[in-house]
Amino acid sequence: MIFRPKDFQKKTIPKYYSDYFERLNHFDFEGAIKLLEKIFQDERNQNKKGKPTDFLNEKKEYKSLSVRFQEMLDGFHFSKPLSKKVDLVLKHLEESFNPENLRIHRFKPFNGFLFKMSDDGFSSAVLNSIHFDPETREVSNVFGLNHEIIFEKDSYPSGEDVEETEENSSELYDFIYDMEEGKYSIYYQEEKIEGKDLHVHTKLLLFAKMIREIVDKLLLDERFARFPKVFPFYVLVNSEECYSYTQELFFLEILPSIELQSLRENLNFTLYETSSKIENSISPKEEFLFYLKFLDQQDSREFQTLLRIVDSNPEFQSILEELALDSLNYNFEDEEQEEQEEQEEQEEQEEQEEQEEQEEQEEQEEQEEQEEQEEQEEQEEQLARVRDFEPHLFSSFFWKLAQFNPKSHLENARSFQNKVFFRSPPPLV
Repeated sequence: MIFRPKDFQKKTIPKYYSDYFERLNHFDFEGAIKLLEKIFQDERNQNKKGKPTDFLNEKKEYKSLSVRFQEMLDGFHFSKPLSKKVDLVLKHLEESFNPENLRIHRFKPFNGFLFKMSDDGFSSAVLNSIHFDPETREVSNVFGLNHEIIFEKDSYPSGEDVEETEENSSELYDFIYDMEEGKYSIYYQEEKIEGKDLHVHTKLLLFAKMIREIVDKLLLDERFARFPKVFPFYVLVNSEECYSYTQELFFLEILPSIELQSLRENLNFTLYETSSKIENSISPKEEFLFYLKFLDQQDSREFQTLLRIVDSNPEFQSILEELALDSLNYNFEDEEQEEQEEQEEQEEQEEQEEQEEQEEQEEQEEQEEQEEQEEQEEQEEQLARVRDFEPHLFSSFFWKLAQFNPKSHLENARSFQNKVFFRSPPPLV
């Protein structure tokens, strides 16, 4: 499915782009390749524009546009075995498996991969683990996968001789450069097409084939089956890193969304069933703490959710007011006092740890106590991060809260605004 460009079916855009994306909208990648083949084999498009110094390179072998295009297709390959790319994906996912990311997963579950294409040089793609909202089409990064997975060297012509490979790579790069610089006049029907766009579209189809193979292999892997995720699962690609692309940036699915039931024949189906279940018991405090970190993202949907949560719960409003007042209070203590406090805090922490060790009872009680402490520390850490926000963010929040419910919050917004205006400046050093 094509999410962007939205108007690819309209007659207002060039016919080539409409025909190309129409095929991708139906996952007809084979048809899209045939469309490109037709363009690259068109007799009108074969010759490069000449220049006065061409006679200096007469000995250099000339290759037509169609031959160069076929070389680009033939040269694309896995520079490393498919299994190594899959292992790389799993490694980075597993390294990001921690309590904080699991907590985020409960609110914004991991449900997709986003491949971000680049058109620099031979082109490459970075893979992100994401939460995708199909209604708003918004993408949020979840867990920690944000790594290059399709490399420029995947486009190098493969060969046993290194020098030969490098020479072929340079030759192919010259062709890409010539296309991007408009040294070929390329037409589709009666419309002229930008060579740089044709390069991106060609690489998109080659990347799509590689991506499908990576995803198919991942779905068979027990490690991926165990990893938390929800269905439907989306496999997406965008062109936000394609800076030479001349048309509206694209954002589309490489595969139809993957439903859990489509994996019923998968040997790891039971693991997929288990790993796709999310704990539903989320306390109001947990929800508040999650959305609190969006206080500095006031154009986001999450910020609007935070407004509703605070409006409906006076306790959360009190917490925010305390955090706001903390943000107003400058800490002008000298370094010596800070070091002393840190030392005292460390000593207290050590005493507390010793005391906890002495008070250990049954193994189950110890585990419960530890989990409770970790949860408390996590909440305190979240509040500490928000406490570092600038006062103007809190002031803006209180005013927006007042717009949301003037009767309950207008006076508080005015009060905090006055505190911001009349606070004492920091002393001169």
